[in-house]
Amino acid sequence: MRRKDFILLFAYLVIIAGILTITGWQYDITALKSIVPGITPMNPVTAVTFILSGTWLIVFAQKQHSRLLLFILSMLITITGFIHFITYIFPNPTIRYDYLFYKDKIKAGHIFNLIAPNTAFVFFISGISMLTVNVTKKWVQFLRQAFIFIGFSSVYISLVGYLYKINYAYTFEHFTPMALSTSFVFILLNCGLFLSNTTYGISKLFTSRLNGGRMFRQVIIFLLLLPMGLGYVRLFGERRGLYPAEFGTGIYTLLFVLAEFVFIYLYALAINKKQVDQIKSEARLAESEHRFRTLFNTLQQGIYTIDIKGIVNFCNSAMHTITGYTVEELKGVDIIKLVIPVEYQNMFYEYLTDNSASKKDEFDIIVNKKDNEKIWVKLKIRPFLEEQGAITQFLVTVMDITQQRVRQEDLKAFTASAAHDLNAPIARIIMALSIFETDNLTEDQQELLNAISDTSVAMKQLLLDLLSFSKLGTIHLEKQPLDINKMVQAIYEKEIPKNFKGYITKEELPVAYGNDSAVKQLFTNLISNAIKYSSRKDTPDIKVGTILKNNATAYYVQDNGIGLSKNNIEELFTPFKRFHSNFEGNGMGLAIVKRIVEKHGGKIWVDSIPGKGSTFFFTL
Repeated sequence: MRRKDFILLFAYLVIIAGILTITGWQYDITALKSIVPGITPMNPVTAVTFILSGTWLIVFAQKQHSRLLLFILSMLITITGFIHFITYIFPNPTIRYDYLFYKDKIKAGHIFNLIAPNTAFVFFISGISMLTVNVTKKWVQFLRQAFIFIGFSSVYISLVGYLYKINYAYTFEHFTPMALSTSFVFILLNCGLFLSNTTYGISKLFTSRLNGGRMFRQVIIFLLLLPMGLGYVRLFGERRGLYPAEFGTGIYTLLFVLAEFVFIYLYALAINKKQVDQIKSEARLAESEHRFRTLFNTLQQGIYTIDIKGIVNFCNSAMHTITGYTVEELKGVDIIKLVIPVEYQNMFYEYLTDNSASKKDEFDIIVNKKDNEKIWVKLKIRPFLEEQGAITQFLVTVMDITQQRVRQEDLKAFTASAAHDLNAPIARIIMALSIFETDNLTEDQQELLNAISDTSVAMKQLLLDLLSFSKLGTIHLEKQPLDINKMVQAIYEKEIPKNFKGYITKEELPVAYGNDSAVKQLFTNLISNAIKYSSRKDTPDIKVGTILKNNATAYYVQDNGIGLSKNNIEELFTPFKRFHSNFEGNGMGLAIVKRIVEKHGGKIWVDSIPGKGSTFFFTL
């Protein structure tokens, strides 16, 4: 149970006791007024004050409690205790609440029961404890705990007096004694007050989850109950003449020592068992940690954790292979200043201190090794979130992609050069074919000439696609607002064959922000593919529209063509990859589409069912 639950439990028990006592006075039910017939019953005003005290505990236990209501209840309890205590020093019964409201009922009973002075005193210091519960000063809280301890001691002495039948322990001179039921309810109230603020002192130790707090909770119950029980056994034998007082004292001491020995033995046994379990747990943890570190250090990828200032807390041995710095040289160091070029450092510092959820977490960047060699790496950054949602650390994985980047750059250079150098002779071949005299050619020669012409045109288109693909990887795209409706309509008019027998539809498309020629090529490639791959259907159905995906607008081009299998979709955007040899194409169209989307910072994906068609989605 939580501390709040215990406070509420004590509160409800206090209120129930008060209500039962009031009911007993109202309907003259002795069993409800007093625990044991013939002894002093709980005063009705005492019962009302207990109800107010229990209400205070309930209000306090609420997360958003009313301080004004707590103050009013506290003052009522404090004033009630003060008035009923001061009238024993300066006798004036006319100002006592019990005398004013319950005079006749109290006098009608065979036991005259005004509020006892020790009862009034405990109510007074309990009210002071309630008034100071939210005060943050340390000395006030220590004084508050002292008041609770004094009140508890007064009640404990009263209980001992009833148990041992010592009148002066629960009475004050010739005045009315504290009722036995009042003593029990005060125990509950004091426990609730004790738990209401656990910031300092004994209450902090008592509620601690550490071993010291656990031991204190067990010992305190032992210390409160054992001496009281042994004392009762001792007095029982002495009063009946079973043994003299000296022998009773010896028996009491012996039993107390034995009980302490048993308690300490059992507690030590529990501690040893717990320690053995902890040692076994630590051994298992050490073994798991050893396996984890072995696996962690054999990974080819560099892995490290940093705080929001870029300081490395932990890293694996692969970081040494990648950066040249040893694990010891990296720990506790600002890795941004150590390896990131100066012009990019501010960008990374801003990234670490930015708590926005949509920030980029993957970077391809050049870093400096220990020997000043520059290498390309791919950084993937993942934040660690605290319970409150704040970001305090990041997990970073590092992959050396230098060779990959070199190959890509070489391929780009070769592609651009080859496409440019081959374009001119292909253009001359096409031009020569266009002016070639064909009047005297045989049918076979004409067919061969047409094949050369078609091949040359296809070759030229391939070279243009290669040049376009290569340029998209290097050039910067100037962007502007684009009217996608007009753009798609123009593409429809250009790409749709005159003998097309199907449906061509277009939703109202929102304005996009992008490069005019690149986005036009993007839609052209997708729409022409949709027309081509649905051309063999009885009724082709082409549609262009938008959907909302993760709060962003995604465009789509849909057809009812031949579709693709799941295995084909995984390699769909790979250059030169073709899956349908009975359709014309060079395998570059979708690779260009993907590069255009990525150059605009978007994503592209496809849903397809073989024989039923495909839908290409993309964001810009």
